[in-house]
Amino acid sequence: MTALKLALASLQHAPLRRDGRSPATRAVQLASTLADLCAAGLPLDAAAMCAGVVSEAADLGALRADVIRAQLGPEVAALVHDMLRVRQAPRRIELLDDEGASAVREWCLAFHDVRSCVVEVVGWWDELQHLGGRPLFEQQAIALETLQIGAPLGHALGLGALSAVMEDMCLKVLFPESYTSTSAWLRGLLDPAEDLLFSAQQRLLSALDEHPDFGKLSGGLLVKARTKSLFSVMKKLLHLGDMARGGRSREELYDLLGMRAIVKPPDFLPPAEAEAAATKACYIVQDVACKLWRPIPSRSKDYIVSPKPNGYQSIHLTSAAAIAAAEAAAGGPLCVELQIRTAAMDIAAESGDAAHAVYKGGLDARTARQLQAQRLLLFSSLGSLDEVEDVPLAIGLGQQDAAAAAEQLFRHLDVNGDGRLSLDEVRQALTDLAAPSSERDAAALLAALDRNGDGGVSMEEFVEGLGPGGRLDSRRRQT
Repeated sequence: MTALKLALASLQHAPLRRDGRSPATRAVQLASTLADLCAAGLPLDAAAMCAGVVSEAADLGALRADVIRAQLGPEVAALVHDMLRVRQAPRRIELLDDEGASAVREWCLAFHDVRSCVVEVVGWWDELQHLGGRPLFEQQAIALETLQIGAPLGHALGLGALSAVMEDMCLKVLFPESYTSTSAWLRGLLDPAEDLLFSAQQRLLSALDEHPDFGKLSGGLLVKARTKSLFSVMKKLLHLGDMARGGRSREELYDLLGMRAIVKPPDFLPPAEAEAAATKACYIVQDVACKLWRPIPSRSKDYIVSPKPNGYQSIHLTSAAAIAAAEAAAGGPLCVELQIRTAAMDIAAESGDAAHAVYKGGLDARTARQLQAQRLLLFSSLGSLDEVEDVPLAIGLGQQDAAAAAEQLFRHLDVNGDGRLSLDEVRQALTDLAAPSSERDAAALLAALDRNGDGGVSMEEFVEGLGPGGRLDSRRRQT
């Protein structure tokens, strides 16, 4: 309560944010969200909660670091310092492309307290909840920043469910027509499939209970089920990881539904022997699954015998599952991907070099290992602010390259080639990039770039406005 009182007292006379909320309202809403998420299992302590509550006032300059240190302690002050650095990190690069975004994420995780990154991910989520009061181009800028930095950070920090929601929200802002059509198709497919997954889990568990050898080699089986998120589906359809390969058809998506069978080791054997026995039991699970559902040979892989280079081990088995309503929506047989692994393999896949955070969070193995160590020390405190150095950030593009990219974009948008962007051209650009935009959205973007107020945007104004410290960058900095 002390932190909330301090924040509210500091923000009494602060101007409204660009989303229409008062900073005090945002501080209260963020505090409420953090409390709800902590109750649901978010790993944050009291210091991190306090830092999150007062970070809005600190960001606006309404609350000084020495006051935070005196009132709430040096740990909270250090966390606030880290939160503001993470919040401002996207402004440190010239262009928010994949290389630049990766550099920002690595920097945030390598040089800042994990708790500060967790709170800032929640902050990105809060921003997405209140986009409606902003012009369309600001909504798109926030959505792109969240998609490139905030959501992957969340995945790396173990906040997969929250990040998946954020990704879907960003997709709705950036590609509204694709979002609408794909979500309608996916709902028609996945809604009836929920019952299928539950039924498949029960059938697999029952069949293994009756198997004469499974109980002798294992200490039991845990079966998890999941459906693929909308954003993950879009990435697969567009082949975003390998654009040169082109897009996929919906019929080529084999992992919309997934189950993971985790074989527990028998507790009556020494550890090494127990793991060997559990590994043998994985192949019993595979045989039973193949009898229950028709396997697709070309989609089956044994990464236990042949592990991936990062050490990942699991059996992947894709089977066709019969369910009429879902098949009609899918346009053909619906497939379920089954992953089979021992408990030790699952821990390695979730926490080691083979962790899913490396894939979803865009991390290299070294950073992933560091992150896991930081998670184990989640409740340890930082030293004083004086001990935290301002580490320079590697960027994807230099200033010259960014300016050249901006000039190329300007020429593309300047449809009539007169060297100026008009209101009509700005409106057309917004329409091409997203849903048909309003006159207000186009006018707001034009005004943000039109430095001399002549009603148009020259190339010089465009390049300057997009660059660091430019009008769009400054507008994006405002909370």
